Amino acid sequence: MSLEALRGAPFAPMLAAVAGALRPHGHIVVTELVAGGDAPGADREFAAWCRLENRLPELPRSEAVSAELTRQGFDVRVVEDLSDQHVAATLSGWRAAVKAMASRPRPDAAAACIFVTEAELWLLRVRLMRRFGFRLIRWHAIAVA
Repeated sequence: MSLEALRGAPFAPMLAAVAGALRPHGHIVVTELVAGGDAPGADREFAAWCRLENRLPELPRSEAVSAELTRQGFDVRVVEDLSDQHVAATLSGWRAAVKAMASRPRPDAAAACIFVTEAELWLLRVRLMRRFGFRLIRWHAIAVA
């Protein structure tokens, strides 16, 4: 299982390494943020998010990842867009976290700072997904031989 493992590396070498590590007929599940609409270019908010998430600024295209999986000897069985569920779960999770904090003693300054920083990072992700059309895609593929 590879959960957004491409964020700090080009996808072709990473998928090649995974292909080399799997036995024949081994299964792989990959989830990754991919470019959807307009390229962010030199957008400051996008550049900051890339730094914070240790992510390369060139998000792959879904079709390119599918093609690379096929080139690496995988039979791609499922390509599913999880974007809407991801955004809903992110917002629901942060709402629940804030609500739970209301019934507990206030966190100390260091814990509150960590909480706010993490919330800002996740909400920035959601905002950029909406603004630039990024998609969270899941691939399920089987190593052919």
